[in-house]
Amino acid sequence: MARARIFITITLGSILWTATAIAFQALPRAQDDKPGYTRVAVFGTDQRTKLSGDESALAKKIGILSSRRTGAVCTAFCAAPDIIVTASHCLFGTAVSAKPDLTQIQFELSGELSSLAGLPTRSTAQHVLSGTRNLSVTPPIAAADDWAVARLARPVCRDGGLAFTESSSADIEAVAQAGGVYEVAIHRDISEPGLMLSRRCGLPRTFASADEATISRDFKNPGGVVFHDCDTGGGSSGSPLLINGPSGPEVIAINVGTYVLSRETISTTGQHGKEMSEAIANTGVSKQQFAQAVDTLKGRHLLATPKEVRALEADLTELGFYRGALRGQLTPDLEAAIEKFESRAGQPSTGLIRRALPLEIHRWANASRTSSTRLAPRRP
Repeated sequence: MARARIFITITLGSILWTATAIAFQALPRAQDDKPGYTRVAVFGTDQRTKLSGDESALAKKIGILSSRRTGAVCTAFCAAPDIIVTASHCLFGTAVSAKPDLTQIQFELSGELSSLAGLPTRSTAQHVLSGTRNLSVTPPIAAADDWAVARLARPVCRDGGLAFTESSSADIEAVAQAGGVYEVAIHRDISEPGLMLSRRCGLPRTFASADEATISRDFKNPGGVVFHDCDTGGGSSGSPLLINGPSGPEVIAINVGTYVLSRETISTTGQHGKEMSEAIANTGVSKQQFAQAVDTLKGRHLLATPKEVRALEADLTELGFYRGALRGQLTPDLEAAIEKFESRAGQPSTGLIRRALPLEIHRWANASRTSSTRLAPRRP
């Protein structure tokens, strides 16, 4: 007589977090009439639509971030004429993915293209501020750090940047309950080109399969994460979640990924059954996590030409901080020399090729010479 087996489904506590961009590999556009066409991370009925009416103005502030080499696509939005905001993994990958080449990244807005700033001096990375450059995608997931603010080589955001909301969390939740939260992004799982709008996004904080304790275990700094159910697809990482304020659209968060709980069936004999996964919510980064970085980058003035960098190299060489060739480019040796000077001068060590640095070097050198003269022993 055959013996009955009892199968027990056990939640192993594993969680998957997937970026809503197909990171660093080309993603072909979906074709509605071809087999294999799927829409990604859609909760309930897919209600994504093209921009229309007053919403069309958003196309002048939200664009496509892509790699010329790989074709990978993300969304990014303007914060100033020459500053954009996106997800960190769109620029730096994750802890388990290949790192892209920042020199190959370009931003397209209303038909205009711009690379990131710093190409002539090979200092592109210094024109980017981010929550992380090595995103952890295993628990505790650092989703709240998945933001990046970057300066463009050209000010293609002709209409300026999107405003950041000053509304409180309670006010934003009230707007969400009234159906007033929406998202605008590139969606590569839809064959139509251009930006798509997802309306009436909910902002839940807990879920039937993921309570507060589960979320606290799965996410580092869950307070900085905005869970939402906007309809998202491949390429929508870096897109803004918006509400309408007194003067127009306001950013409340950046869409970055999807929170998926993975379960596995295990029998009493220890055999593993089929793994099942459940999409719980999409994840975003609250604007509080990156708003200050935008202000910082607006005030960060760096040397922009090889001639300026060569002059800096010469100054540091004269003072003994730098011993390399005068290349007019930011190299690890030059960055280390700047840090040595900053440390000797009692400043925070940044390694940045700041525009104010040559003047600071000259002032420090003059003060050092004056001090040495005063302390020199007098001859009888």
